[in-house]
Amino acid sequence: MGYIITQTTDLQRFSAVDVSFKYDKLLPSFPKAEGDIKAIISPEVYNLALGYLANPSEPANAVLEGLVEAIQAPFWNLAMYHHFIWLQIRVSNNKLTILKSDKEQALNKGQIIEAKESIMEMAHSYLSSLIDYLNENKTTIIDGTGKELWTESAQYTAVQNMLFSGYRDFDSHYSIDNSAVFYYRAGNIIRKVIADNVEARVGDIAKVITPDEGEPDTKLIERLKTCVAYETMAKAIKLMTFVWLPGSVRQTIDQELYASGGKDDTTVRERIGREIAADAQKEWMKLDMQLATPAENAAGEMELISLKNEMDEDLSFGLML
Repeated sequence: MGYIITQTTDLQRFSAVDVSFKYDKLLPSFPKAEGDIKAIISPEVYNLALGYLANPSEPANAVLEGLVEAIQAPFWNLAMYHHFIWLQIRVSNNKLTILKSDKEQALNKGQIIEAKESIMEMAHSYLSSLIDYLNENKTTIIDGTGKELWTESAQYTAVQNMLFSGYRDFDSHYSIDNSAVFYYRAGNIIRKVIADNVEARVGDIAKVITPDEGEPDTKLIERLKTCVAYETMAKAIKLMTFVWLPGSVRQTIDQELYASGGKDDTTVRERIGREIAADAQKEWMKLDMQLATPAENAAGEMELISLKNEMDEDLSFGLML
């Protein structure tokens, strides 16, 4: 059936760089970009848009036309990202060489990192817009039988009935650069944190959000959100594929790798993850104090002070090194 990007697509609309090379240049990276999109919005939604592109209806379906364009934008930038290295090198005499000319000069390592990050940041932005579009049109993105493809997808249901109302709510408790992509990709991590850490403390989260009697404890709910957001980030940095992490986190990792001149990516991730996990631990302790009796609170305050002192000592020791 082909891809959501065709030879007649106006690619310049979606790109921050001059698209002067041929469509076929990125074709080898289209399957990877297509797989990324399907994993985020579901194969069913993607194939609905692809089918409409191949056989548009008469009269035109404005929702599906909008869906096609909403997918094309991140698709192109993901393909650019995945194919980036091959735009800089070529095979000559059985060797890989940097592509140069008399009028052009190859980017240095720092510029390459910055350029790739800029492309991925655009992809994240377009993907967030795509998810917003799906949510805004969820009742009209349907197949021939009338089935709502987005609302019945595993990707959509993974983030429903949770503590957060959406990715912007999560962002207000731990900055993810308003990345809907990160939030949806982290859906299973969030659910596990709620099951393992929240419900062990407060029981069924649905009963906390909508109690059988009385009004919900909004202060408790906000505290729970903060705890879950920090814990999710600590786990996501270690577990999630690099490209789906929030932009600010990716930049921090890239900067440390560049400055270290080759330090292992896993080592950097684990260190950042430990720092966030320590902050998460403090938030969980605050929650436990909020849930505890006055006597338990007194002991909890002493433990929190002790933990803070230990962390301050570790930081001071690290600075001396």
